[in-house]
Amino acid sequence: LRLGNREKAATALKRAIMIEPANQDLLVKLVDVYVGDGRIQEAVEVINKGLETIESPALLREKYNELARRLPVLRKKAAAAKLDAGLSRHETEVYDILDGLYDGRIRLEVAVKELEGLRRKDPSDLLVADELANLLFQAREFGRAAEIYSEVHLSRPSDPRHRIDLAKSLAMQGDSEAARAIIKDSLRDLGHMPELDLAMTELDLFDKEFARAAGRLEIILKEYPSEQHALFLYAYTAMRLDELETAENAFKQLFEKNKTDEELAVWYSRLAIMQGQPARALKIWENFSDGIESLVEIIARVELTLATGDGKGIMRHLQKIGDYHPRFIEDHMLFGKAFFFAGDFSSAQREFDLVLRLEARNAEALAMSAMNSLIRNKTAKFWNFWQHAIDCDSLYAVIPAMVLKDSLNFAQRERLKVETRKMVEIGALKEIDKTRLVRLLKCL
Repeated sequence: LRLGNREKAATALKRAIMIEPANQDLLVKLVDVYVGDGRIQEAVEVINKGLETIESPALLREKYNELARRLPVLRKKAAAAKLDAGLSRHETEVYDILDGLYDGRIRLEVAVKELEGLRRKDPSDLLVADELANLLFQAREFGRAAEIYSEVHLSRPSDPRHRIDLAKSLAMQGDSEAARAIIKDSLRDLGHMPELDLAMTELDLFDKEFARAAGRLEIILKEYPSEQHALFLYAYTAMRLDELETAENAFKQLFEKNKTDEELAVWYSRLAIMQGQPARALKIWENFSDGIESLVEIIARVELTLATGDGKGIMRHLQKIGDYHPRFIEDHMLFGKAFFFAGDFSSAQREFDLVLRLEARNAEALAMSAMNSLIRNKTAKFWNFWQHAIDCDSLYAVIPAMVLKDSLNFAQRERLKVETRKMVEIGALKEIDKTRLVRLLKCL
């Protein structure tokens, strides 16, 4: 390794492992070589084989947890390696910072400061600027992200991606009109292309103009019938319009081309839960065989398992959660769910409260807080969270209730039915919201 001959090092390690197959130090070194070369799947296979054959694989379990945390950056780095080399002289430093963030060695604010330091050194480096803006966006600092995306866009005016990122930041900042102006100007400058047409559709979805989005998507799919992201948005929009059969047909087409897209599987799982057929979605997750289960995948499997009525079966999934470190608001939401499903309701509420401090109208956090309060028999808090969740987004409100319906005792189910029926009868709700709540009532 010190001489830079990584292939010979890998061969030597394999020979040594043939002699000592249970030597975890050797296995970890081979994993590190594979990871360094971007051979992620081979690294995972080495770990999994060791976990299956070694009696007390403490070192390998630790390495498994480390890889699970670092996987997003490792994949990004592997993808970047396939592009033209030399796009940024700070590439190694940028990925080291991101690696440290995802591995839990540094906090989000530290990663932002380090990238800001690199940007001060070299303001013209677009990789640094782009990744800094991405982190600021994930940190909900949309104004600062928009400033950087604007500068990057001016440096690469022909690249629609930066214009779209700028529009999304402006929309999240609350200026939907400015976001639409950016996309309209881009359509004028660059002409119609799927990315820009879909960006305008996503702004419709952000503004909850679901019927308008559906109309746009039908036009886009006629012109670009193989555009997978357009088909995904079509399935998502159909769910939003409560056209569940249409959504299911669109998902089936998507899975014909890609069976291992995590976001696709998550939304299909939600659809299956709404349709009362969670077991169907569990089969989709069986296609994910890269050897490492992300926290998203684990929680999705737990929810589907619970929705089938198998309360005991969730522990085999929860036990797979390793030493993860929450970085973004989405991570805290997942951690809150993990604590909740494991029965640690106080820790779960702490995570949900953190999400709500950052996003007061986060319907999923409100709905999970409602379920948490219901199970703890805190009636007043349940009612407050429940009505706010439904007001914000009935789709996100109904799904946790559908997941937990068979886990509630008689009194809890009755309380949920009474308060839900009250919302249907006296709440100022749209017909779609009432339809979802009526469906929930029938399941209860």
